[in-house]
Amino acid sequence: MFYAGAWYRYSKTNSDAAILLVGIQKGLFKIGYSYDVTLSALGNESGGAHEISMGILLREPKDDFNDCLQLFR
Repeated sequence: MFYAGAWYRYSKTNSDAAILLVGIQKGLFKIGYSYDVTLSALGNESGGAHEISMGILLREPKDDFNDCLQLFR
């Protein structure tokens, strides 16, 4: 399964970053890559941030949970 996401990180007075994520899940394992684009006064001087994430699903999800995102599938 392929997944992707986008986030916008900010505080009351400062726009900090836009974050883009892509990844893949195979069975119990997930691996993803994300890039943080700096939007603050630091600007492009920081070069942003590259991140790799890995995860392991420790248990199968139960069927009785409230899936609020089902509406969008």
